[in-house]
Amino acid sequence: MEVIDSEDFKELLKGEKELFVVSFFTNSCPNCTTITNVFNEILIDTSFKVFKINAETEYELVKDFELLGVPTTLFYRHGFLVAKKLGVKSKSSLIKTIKKFQAFTEGEAEEYSKKSLLSKMISGWLKK
Repeated sequence: MEVIDSEDFKELLKGEKELFVVSFFTNSCPNCTTITNVFNEILIDTSFKVFKINAETEYELVKDFELLGVPTTLFYRHGFLVAKKLGVKSKSSLIKTIKKFQAFTEGEAEEYSKKSLLSKMISGWLKK
């Protein structure tokens, strides 16, 4: 899992079509370590990308996405935010979420994202 910053994140949003996950963490968060370990287990059998963003150093992103705590995990498909999860989730729950969104076409991802209030916030953030 690669640790990225806000500039890397913007580039990902512009160009990545496949499912990818962004996990916000802090170094002092035990639950962040737990979810990282769960994703490492899932990555053995499933093809998708996971990136990590340090919430302590990328505070502007934390504010922009109105994150309530860490770990917070964002799921993107075709550049659209399709899910936001707070806290540690079970391996089976994450696999179910991943499989659901991997199957989305670009149109489905866009439609699903539009239904979310988060889509307005992200659109504003990308224009910065």
